[in-house]
Amino acid sequence: MSGERILVIVPSRGRADRLAHMLGETLRLSGPGTHVAVGYDDDDPERDEYDELREAVREHYPGRTFWHRGPRKNLAGWTNLIAEWPRAARYGYLASFGDDHVPRTDGWDEMLASAIETIGGTGIAWGNDLHQHENLPTAPVISSDIPRVLGWMVLPGVVSKFCDNAWRDIADLAGCRAYVPQVIIEHVHPDAGKAALDDTYRDGNAHWARDEAAYLAWAQNQRDLDAQAVRNARRLRAMARVAAAP
Repeated sequence: MSGERILVIVPSRGRADRLAHMLGETLRLSGPGTHVAVGYDDDDPERDEYDELREAVREHYPGRTFWHRGPRKNLAGWTNLIAEWPRAARYGYLASFGDDHVPRTDGWDEMLASAIETIGGTGIAWGNDLHQHENLPTAPVISSDIPRVLGWMVLPGVVSKFCDNAWRDIADLAGCRAYVPQVIIEHVHPDAGKAALDDTYRDGNAHWARDEAAYLAWAQNQRDLDAQAVRNARRLRAMARVAAAP
């Protein structure tokens, strides 16, 4: 894999050490065309540690990470901002990882991208996170035409919860789900008994009711329209492939 193939978007706050581990495994087990864009806050209590990590990772993996620092944002805010970054348009796939997702499978990136190509090139692929398994795409790879036609990478109105429910719904209703159980991207999360409940998790949990309400409103009023937009994108891609065939 070469060029600019997959851009992994990772917001992080208060977890420079966990981000360091996540980045090390994500980059070590992926090809040179997989890059990572990190978003972190100006007011992060570990801002200096993030700045130091940025320089260390740039030295060890030159050209494979991008770092965005700015006014405080949540998971959705950073992810949608970076997904709209002009450079992100160069990638065929965008991925949404947390700093608590750790790939365990060598070649995870190409395996998930290939799974999308197998179903026509427009789709949402995810591996086994050892917690939600096929039920939720907690760390999905998404063909870049999907956020382009939807106008968002993470469901508008949420802070950090229920974004994976929305991805799952789109994947199922548009017929573009690609679950790859042999790819392990472990979610090292308190709900799985694998991490302590820190301030970042507490902040996300504080917005649970708001996020659920935003998801349910979308499911009632907009979900079918969004799924149809993705089905149309799949149809256009299929037509283009037929037209380009010899």
